[in-house]
Amino acid sequence: MTVKELLTNISFDELLPILKKYATDHIHDIYIFREVYDILKNIEPNDDYHDEVIVYYNVMLEYRSLIISNIKSSAWENELAKDIVVKGTIQPDLHEVAMRCLWNLTMYGSSPIKRDDTIDKMFNINNPTLHYEKALNKLDERIWKHLPRRYRYWDINGNPIVIKYSVKRMNRSKKKRLYRQKQREEYLELMATREALVSYLSSSESSFSYKDVEFLFHIKDHSRYEYISVTYGKDNRMNYILQSMIKYQRNNWKNYDSAIILIRTSPKFPIDKLELELFKNNIYQLM
Repeated sequence: MTVKELLTNISFDELLPILKKYATDHIHDIYIFREVYDILKNIEPNDDYHDEVIVYYNVMLEYRSLIISNIKSSAWENELAKDIVVKGTIQPDLHEVAMRCLWNLTMYGSSPIKRDDTIDKMFNINNPTLHYEKALNKLDERIWKHLPRRYRYWDINGNPIVIKYSVKRMNRSKKKRLYRQKQREEYLELMATREALVSYLSSSESSFSYKDVEFLFHIKDHSRYEYISVTYGKDNRMNYILQSMIKYQRNNWKNYDSAIILIRTSPKFPIDKLELELFKNNIYQLM
């Protein structure tokens, strides 16, 4: 059995209880795993690629642990083509095997585009372009330059590394400066995040203007979620996103005062008024 055959034979709802127990830190992001699962089920495996996923139980520990090796977040076409080989006498639960395969495949992103973007950010540092990004970068540079040499060095890629140090030996003025720097850094990080969001929402491809979303700089708190409708055809695409919000995301939407929703579609299949109005009404009922 290949990885693709395993995922095809098991529905996402069947492995959902196991995923919730395993991914406790991602309980609010379960909908992302559903999107990935549906993407994987629609990808054709590379039949010219031959390799194996090894599955076995580690019985040397006090508790029995399922080990799955040689499946990673690389080219999904190749990973789906791998044969699943079970070692040992204990037969594993295929639902758990499917969940663990899904978990490993999403290590660097929830889609091939996001995976490549994550890897690109890991190895390529882009120069800041927005106002708060530049201010944060300058602050980090000043902090770096004022650190004693014994607490800082450069790694092999030229990135600055700070060694953890104790503030107990610092005098009162240095502790105050360190506290102010920390407060300033946290503020700039928050504003840089919001500035990037405002820039994204008011881009040339969006129907929002800068004035429409400028208020986001002054809100108390915010959350951002991205949904992908993994459907084919127009009939069910907005309902897919609605199901992600209601069934596969643990979130109390009543806690929010307002929401901004940016919907992106293919120019060939724009959203019609009836489809959009129905989605709006469902969102109003949630909040």
